[in-house]
Parts: sequence; structure tokens; C-alpha cells
Amino acid sequence: GKLVSFVNKDGDNVRVYLNNTTLDRLQTKFGDKEFEAQDANTIKISGKAGEYLSGFWETAKSNILSADKNANGVVEGKELLNLAI
Repeated sequence: GKLVSFVNKDGDNVRVYLNNTTLDRLQTKFGDKEFEAQDANTIKISGKAGEYLSGFWETAKSNILSADKNANGVVEGKELLNLAI
């Protein structure tokens, strides 16, 4: 896998780890032009692929934050039952 960076809807740079299968699927769907190697382990994703990841990130972030009832930054125990991903 690789660490990928993209810009979220608020204009902030987000960095997350994606496995090789997910990266391959994104490249197949969006093409190679939107994937720029930053170094051996990091890829910058832009264009339509970046917009797609940004939308997915907002949904995932919202679900994780709402499931983290004690706001400790970790979804654990019974909180996992409320995680809707």
C-alpha cells in the first residue's frame, strides 16, 4: 500500500493509507494522470479521483466522529456497533 494525499472539501490536505488493491481500482477507474508519486511511499491524488476520495473521506469522517461517543479519537467497544461505514 501507499500513503495518499488529497485535498478535502474544506481545502485541507488529508493523508491516509490505502492498500494496493484500492489504489489499483482507483487508477483503473480514473486513469494514471491523477496519481503523482511524491516519493517511494506517498502518492498525491488530484482531479476526479481526488474529488471522489474527498467525498468518501467526508462520509467516513462523519460516521467515525458520530460513533466516537466519548470523543477520545478511537472507535472502540460498544462504539463499534454504531459505526456505519
